[in-house]
Amino acid sequence: MRVFFLYCMVGLTTVVGQTTILRIPLFSNVFYDLIIPLVVFLGLRLRDGRGVSLVIILGLVMDLLSGGIFGLYLSTYFWIFLSVKGVSKYFHVDDTMFQGILIALCVLGQHLVFCALLAPPWKGAQLLAAQMPPVLLQTVLAVLTGGGVLTFLAWLQTRFGTPSSAAQKEGADFLNR
Repeated sequence: MRVFFLYCMVGLTTVVGQTTILRIPLFSNVFYDLIIPLVVFLGLRLRDGRGVSLVIILGLVMDLLSGGIFGLYLSTYFWIFLSVKGVSKYFHVDDTMFQGILIALCVLGQHLVFCALLAPPWKGAQLLAAQMPPVLLQTVLAVLTGGGVLTFLAWLQTRFGTPSSAAQKEGADFLNR
């Protein structure tokens, strides 16, 4: 339960920072959605019930604070979570580079979903062409930083894990002496 609240606080802090600080024109169209690495991490590390609950909470909060169409972020995060669960069953996703590529694919997928849902059908190609440079920049940034973000989240989980897991580790270390 401690890990659930830890990632809930990390997610809420990221949502607030993303919807306030990263909306400044200086940072506009540079950073990708910083909740995506957290959703990927939750898909890789947490059980289904807790992970889905966190994704729903973060999606609802992001929908409320972003000012966009309600349910857009919620559904995108939910499908990213399910996709990561499916990919992790068939591929070995412990490599940092593969995790960065996975996050980049999720960022690219999010942009394609947003373009498909928000653009009128007769202007979809024009919108996609206009948004191509920022999308490519964000995708490359996701490849470069995604693995590091997941490594940091894994460190948080080991650092602030449940007391029972820490006690079990200490007990195992004592028995191995």
